[in-house]
Amino acid sequence: MRRLPTIVMVVFLFLMLMVMPARAEENNEMELTLEEAIKKALLHSDSLKISELELQKSEELKDDAAYALARFSPNWATDYTPGVEPLYVAREQSKMGYEVARKKQAAVKDSVILATHKAYYDVLKKEAQVSLATLTVENDALKLSNARLSYTNGLISKQALMGMETQLAVGRAALAAARIELDKTYKALNLLIGLPENARPVLVDKIDFSPFQGDLASQQTLALDESPNVMSAIENAQLKERLKGWDENTSDEDIEIARLQAGMAQDQVKELVRTLYNSVKTLEENYIPAQNNLRLAEENLRVTKIKYEIGMATKSDINEAEKNLADAQQKLLQLTLDHAYYKLALEKPWAYNYTGSTGVSSSNTR
Repeated sequence: MRRLPTIVMVVFLFLMLMVMPARAEENNEMELTLEEAIKKALLHSDSLKISELELQKSEELKDDAAYALARFSPNWATDYTPGVEPLYVAREQSKMGYEVARKKQAAVKDSVILATHKAYYDVLKKEAQVSLATLTVENDALKLSNARLSYTNGLISKQALMGMETQLAVGRAALAAARIELDKTYKALNLLIGLPENARPVLVDKIDFSPFQGDLASQQTLALDESPNVMSAIENAQLKERLKGWDENTSDEDIEIARLQAGMAQDQVKELVRTLYNSVKTLEENYIPAQNNLRLAEENLRVTKIKYEIGMATKSDINEAEKNLADAQQKLLQLTLDHAYYKLALEKPWAYNYTGSTGVSSSNTR
């Protein structure tokens, strides 16, 4: 009878060892769309959970302060009651705190969405870089093979051969570095969406290029309306003006400082939007040349293959054309993904600013 627990434990451990590789394989084979990644990130974000709790707490404080004021002096707005000042100040401050927390919660949600876009795009970019580096190594390896044959036949010097060997070594080092960078971006994405660190989901979304249709002035106005920092600064300035005469600690200097801080906050947001807008427009201007370079590389590969079939080009020529095509594809993809990210940041600049100033944290992988 004593052997039964031991047998059960052995069976349990065996089953666990069977399940663990299966789960790892499942994580590496799972397909992941951008929308699914965003849903996972929103569910996993500690920053969003904290902002929701802060919003709930600020609403309770607002209600408590309003109740305390009404209970102390039901007719405080028309009939003055000595001692009402601190309760009125508390009510006004809690109202402002609630409105700021509400705006902050929305901004944190948008910042998580924006951060997920960036993490998803980063993996796509690094995958393309690994593919290009792999093709480069394959091309250099073929060149070195041909160079060794040429050297054996006395067609090239030892120095030229060593140059080809060095070129291949550099390419292999670049490939190793690209794989490390891809690994880092996968880990960052997994941390954001709650997958195990070693998971390698297949990212299936293809990002299309779509020019930004808005204008600078409209985006600046939108950003000023939605920015938690701007709202907090403006609300603070207005609150100090309302509390003048109610709060003995509020001076004319405090009111002026708050006004200036509100103006500074608005200027900072407008400048951020201008910077994002200029970045987006620059990327859009570069898109057509990058697209033309891709078409040129495609045509060059087509012509090279024809020449190869009739004996006017070598296998190395085809490999070189394929590498040039992959390089053009990678550059166009990089531009497309950068544009998609900055366009979204321009559409939600309060999220970009919020992510940059506070960071977007997520729960530890469980």
